[in-house]
Amino acid sequence: MAPRWLSWYELLVSFQIHSGEWGPESTSCHNTWRMHPRLQEYNGKQMLRSWAAYLLNIIRISHPNYKPVDGRPSNPRFHCWTMGILCRLSDPSADAIRLWLDATLGEARITKMSTLHQSGPAEGVQPIRKATSTEQGLHRFWHRQR
Repeated sequence: MAPRWLSWYELLVSFQIHSGEWGPESTSCHNTWRMHPRLQEYNGKQMLRSWAAYLLNIIRISHPNYKPVDGRPSNPRFHCWTMGILCRLSDPSADAIRLWLDATLGEARITKMSTLHQSGPAEGVQPIRKATSTEQGLHRFWHRQR
């Protein structure tokens, strides 16, 4: 499986599909996080910012010299540059993202990230894998490749 350039948005959609949660939100200035409690209406732009900050925090802990870069996602639907990361994603996860984008946007191309901020969370999709209570961390929501 070759690495793909994934936007933060694609990773957020994948997380929402796999976990059934909206995503993490910061609880303070001390890098503490919790799952969004869903007390307010979904704000796509704020959720994406929170998600990106969370991922960058996790990445910087293990790779202190990491610098985020702007790039064009490998997904052919994207016709814009966006912040993201080069990583490997399992085929079922990539298919779930593609199917959700198709259902949400139809055939429309993504030329501005603000287009995606208007869409709601990736709900209504059955989670591919539920986390077990003995596992910790975000990795529990993604399939493991052996």
